[in-house]
Amino acid sequence: MFLVQNNCVVLNDVAIAGARLWDTDEYGFDDYIIYRKNPKAKNKVIDLAHEKALFQKELVRLETSLQAIPPQIKTRIAMTHYPPVGPDLNESKASKLLEKYGIQYCVFGHLHNVKKNALQFGV
Repeated sequence: MFLVQNNCVVLNDVAIAGARLWDTDEYGFDDYIIYRKNPKAKNKVIDLAHEKALFQKELVRLETSLQAIPPQIKTRIAMTHYPPVGPDLNESKASKLLEKYGIQYCVFGHLHNVKKNALQFGV
């Protein structure tokens, strides 16, 4: 097990780098998610300035991790918790970083309760 945070892991000729990322107003998945109230969650007011600052900090972390990939590595993978692009697959601040550092694959999570067949992408 390796922790990927502000660094990368190199295994043979494969590098894995990444960051958590965060919610961003660049794109959203509201139309694709079934929202379910969490009875254990505390109701809190969202501070948009704080959210934007978190996203900016995560972009710095992502770039720091991507910069750690040795130049000779050919297979470059990024892992993020939050998606680096929206459902329309348009360019974003995060996707620009992935492209800048030659990332071929990006694996992400965080999409919970997606409506059936709401997100279908061809491979």
